[in-house]
Amino acid sequence: MKHFLQTALVAFSFIFIASCSSDDPEPPHIVGAWTLEALNGINFPDAYSAWEEVGYTTAGYDLEINNDGTFVERIKRTGQSSLVLPGTWEFEEDGEDLVLTFDDEDYDPETYKVTKNELDVLWFTTEYSDVFISNANLQKLIDDYGSIDDGYDYLNSLDADDANDLAILQEYYQYVTFDLQYSLIRSE
Repeated sequence: MKHFLQTALVAFSFIFIASCSSDDPEPPHIVGAWTLEALNGINFPDAYSAWEEVGYTTAGYDLEINNDGTFVERIKRTGQSSLVLPGTWEFEEDGEDLVLTFDDEDYDPETYKVTKNELDVLWFTTEYSDVFISNANLQKLIDDYGSIDDGYDYLNSLDADDANDLAILQEYYQYVTFDLQYSLIRSE
């Protein structure tokens, strides 16, 4: 009888422990502290393909995504004070779009398409616009000035306040829409 009571007590303990396990789902891979490894332009229109995967420079970018639905974005800027932007995050219904809503109402919510979400790697993209020189105009600068560096020296010598110079600059530089890809690695 003593052996039966011990066995029953052990069995009851296992059942009790198993019933106490958490029903909370595991946090998604995205939860954690992330540091920017690379910031690249991708998916350029064909006429601007020379700029594909050209990196942008930044003094630093960190993103902390918490399991409670909050985040803190830290942006280091050269020659300026750093930004610390807290807010809330959520995935859209498709599970691919990450939406960051900032506590500071001066900043609009940002939506990113998550393209890679692995244990130690997080990539997301957002649509972005900037000025670029087309492939044809890059070749024209090389043909006219001997090298791309000399071509850029010429463009940099122009005065945007002068109407003739401004027209030349507008001929070379055009706004282009592309995707800006953030490549982050886990930093914790």
